Amino acid sequence: MPARQTPSNCKLNHFFKIQQRGSTIRREIIAGLTTFLAMVYSVIVVPGMLGQAGFPPTAVFIATCLVAGFGSLLMGLWANLPMAIGCAISLTAFSLVLSQQVSIPVALGAVFLMGCLFTFISITGVRSFILRSMPKGIAQGTGIGIGLFLLLIAANGIGLVVKNEQAGLPVALGQFTSFPVIM
Repeated sequence: MPARQTPSNCKLNHFFKIQQRGSTIRREIIAGLTTFLAMVYSVIVVPGMLGQAGFPPTAVFIATCLVAGFGSLLMGLWANLPMAIGCAISLTAFSLVLSQQVSIPVALGAVFLMGCLFTFISITGVRSFILRSMPKGIAQGTGIGIGLFLLLIAANGIGLVVKNEQAGLPVALGQFTSFPVIM
């Protein structure tokens, strides 16, 4: 059982209702730092992926930083929720441009419409209804599957896994002794 917390008159605690949520300022700072370290990969991976598809990497880097920073601040200060916001553009635009041969402006338009639709279903409560209606295992499994997919993309990016030219599995192990894999 957690130790009782002494009431705090700290403005930070009052604004974010930290003690009411059963947390501490120290725990929230550690959680924020952990979340930042878990998400910082995106400022490297997203510009690299979209650069391969023809997007200007410097502009994508700046946009990724601004979206993550502004979105996370908006969630924390306006919605008062401890959530980090990332950039959803990368996989959609990357796959549309490279595999479907869609032009960059059309791909960005599709990503914009996807964002509008997601915002609409979130504001209207449809998203919450869908999540409450599906079995817990499917909801958790979806998150795990997305995480594993991102891990596969990152592992391919550094050469840990490579395309398998032979029949069987679509990927094979890469060079374990290469510098990017060791790092």
